[in-house]
Amino acid sequence: MQTKNRAPKPTTTPTQQLLHHQKVSERFVKDLTVDQLQTLIRITVEELLLEFLGDPDKGLTLRAEVKEQLIQQQQQRLAGRRGLSSNELMEELGLD
Repeated sequence: MQTKNRAPKPTTTPTQQLLHHQKVSERFVKDLTVDQLQTLIRITVEELLLEFLGDPDKGLTLRAEVKEQLIQQQQQRLAGRRGLSSNELMEELGLD
């Protein structure tokens, strides 16, 4: 029996996933909420930076304490708690 070569599954970028998830592809930019537009811009910029610069952390290992801190931050964000805004941080650091 001869096996057929299957074409690899096309990979989707985070921007494409966002567009599909929020059905943004069927809408115009003028119809996006501010949050949707900001998310779209943020993800697109991140993709472009990774494309041009590559992943600076590739091949590095994450220390256990850093991993735990990232997990805690992710859980806080999922619970609706965010860190300081840039303005609050600048004020706290006396840079306002």
